[in-house]
Amino acid sequence: MLDHTKFEQFFLESFCDDRSMRELRLSFSELSYIKNSYPSASCTKQSDAQPDGKAWYLVTLEHMISPVYCKA
Repeated sequence: MLDHTKFEQFFLESFCDDRSMRELRLSFSELSYIKNSYPSASCTKQSDAQPDGKAWYLVTLEHMISPVYCKA
């Protein structure tokens, strides 16, 4: 089961270096969470799912993440 709080933190920190695009290895539930929480995000599958069910996706955010979410 997806821990939404931990995943949200991971997701936001993934974009803290002023990038709007990242390759992320995601499960189906993580991908669904992104699509529901960030409807303007584009998620393009880059690989087939591995035995653990995760696949690589190119995730592009239309809007940058606020620095308030980034660790110093």
